[in-house]
Amino acid sequence: MRKLLTVLATLAMLSLTNCGYNAIQGNDEQVKSAWSEVLNQYQRRAIYRPYRLCEALKTLRHLREVQFGLSRLRCLSIGGHECARMVRDHHIQGLQLS
Repeated sequence: MRKLLTVLATLAMLSLTNCGYNAIQGNDEQVKSAWSEVLNQYQRRAIYRPYRLCEALKTLRHLREVQFGLSRLRCLSIGGHECARMVRDHHIQGLQLS
């Protein structure tokens, strides 16, 4: 009788603990799922980064054009055609450098 109770108690303890094959498989699936999510995030960021860089360069080019136009108009409004030529030459020189 005592031996039977010991065996039943041991089986009850083993069934209550979560260290069986199914638990290992479940934990493995969770790890694989989390790692897959990490890889997806890296891939998304790798695709998005060049797009952001391209947009920033477009914005900078546009701002440079606007600044050139404003500087030229300012010079023309003052009446200095020579000043406008200097602004234009400086702008062309800047375009050749970049």
